[in-house]
This record gives sequence, C-alpha cells and structure tokens, in this order.
Amino acid sequence: MGISKSVKSYLRELVGLLLLLLWYLQGRKCERMLSLYFHNPSEALFDRIISFFSNHGYQFLSLEKFITELAKIEESSSQNKNIFISFDDGWQKNLKLVPILEHYRVPITLFVSTEPLQSGNYWWEYALAHGGHHHVARLKRLPYLDFVSEVNKLKSSLILGRSAMTQKELYDLAQHPLVEVHSHTHTHPILTMCPDNIISYELQHSLKLLNKMLDIRSNAFSYPNGSYNDQIVTHVAKAGYKYAFTTESTPIEHWKRDWLRIPRRSINDYGGYYENIAKALGLWPKFFGR
Repeated sequence: MGISKSVKSYLRELVGLLLLLLWYLQGRKCERMLSLYFHNPSEALFDRIISFFSNHGYQFLSLEKFITELAKIEESSSQNKNIFISFDDGWQKNLKLVPILEHYRVPITLFVSTEPLQSGNYWWEYALAHGGHHHVARLKRLPYLDFVSEVNKLKSSLILGRSAMTQKELYDLAQHPLVEVHSHTHTHPILTMCPDNIISYELQHSLKLLNKMLDIRSNAFSYPNGSYNDQIVTHVAKAGYKYAFTTESTPIEHWKRDWLRIPRRSINDYGGYYENIAKALGLWPKFFGR
C-alpha cells in the first residue's frame, strides 16, 4: 500500500523542520544572494515565506537590481543579503498576492506563457484532469507532434474553468510599480522535445505578443519545466533575450556567470512552510535535489 498524500506532506514538513533546526544550531549562515521562483502559491504560504526573509534582513530586488548585483558579486565585499523573487506561468490567483507585495515592498518578475492568456488554461491542467500526474509526466516525454496531438484531443474532450490571467488582467498587473513581466514561451512546451522551427516560434512569438500587449521591451526568459540544453540556449540568444533563468538550485556564489543560465530555487506551491524555507535556503537541495 502506498503512502497517502497527507502523510507524505507531513513527512516533508518534518524533514524541513529538522533541516532548519540543524541550520540554527550551526549558526544560521545565510547565502548573500538568493533567487527563488513560485508558480501558484496560496496567500498564506507566500506571506509566511516573504515574512521569513524580511525578518532575516534580506532586501528584495527587482530584476534590474538583481542583474546589477550579480554582475559584481565576485568583486563585492558587501555583507548585504539580497533576494530575487519570480513567478512562472501567469496564474490568475497570483493577482491575490498584490497586497502582500505592497506590504513588504517586494518587486517581482512574472514569466508568462502567452497562449493561456487567450485560451484560459495550461495544457497540463487537461492532462491532470484526465489521468493525473503520471499522464502529465508521460506527455512531457513525447516528441513534439505526438505531444500536440494528444493535448489537442484532451482539450476537445474536457471543459475547464479559467485558471490563467486574462490579457486585461496581465496588462493591469504590469502597470504596478512592483511588477515586471517577461517571457515563458507561447504554449509552454517542453523545448527539448521540439524541432528547431517550433523552438524559434515559441521564443519569438511570445516576445512579440508581450511587447505589443504591454508596450514593453522584454529581454528576459525562464525555461518551461526547467528543460533546456545548449541548443535551446543558442535559440534563446538568437531570439534576442539577454537573461534566462533555469530551475537549478545552484548557489549564486557558484554560478558560472552565464547570463542565459541563471539559477533559481523552486518553491513547492503544495508544500509546507518548513519544507519551502529549507528549499529556499539551499538546505533541502543538498539532500533531495530541487
């Protein structure tokens, strides 16, 4: 018999708590620069995580200031602690987090897939509704044409309520002084499974739509699913992006100064407080990966 989801969550929280206790006993040594990303967290979880880093003396940086600090990190002797917060996808429930951003003065960068702004949903929501997480994982492994064929069949057989922001909602959010919007492809495919022409289209079309929709000059990108290789990085550069973010949990201090492979640590939307703080501090990845 498998372990229930609630028991797994409890065990993950317990492990997170133990890692944090060990961290406290060892002197609470903090990395000077952190890069975190969320997807669709609850208001309660987001507030608690932001509160933790605010209380521990971290300064929240906009993308521009984060890039500036990254450029001089090897030469800097500053002991200031900085943190960059980003979101992937463009979930409608992200709109509820604005009061928390305002309360703590947290600038965020939102990496948005543009097609769901129009259709209302992300492809994996259909896969989840049809066959759960195993079905999502199977689709991610398919060659692009097979992937598209199966996703289209699911879309034609299922009706889901909107979960993505509308174009108007994104436009209004982008006017907020604490919010910056950049690209996360058009349809959120697994880029490593796509042919060259589709990779180019996904990168360029989303950029074109965002620039026109929001009247901006986007130059940053995050890799959908964290999936990339040297070929994808080359396409990203050719599409005109200056900065690209991975889902790798590498400490910023160990980053190899590749502006198209900037690390970020993942926050688990469905995880608990202790698990996610342990992840953000780099304690969790040492034992369990991202």
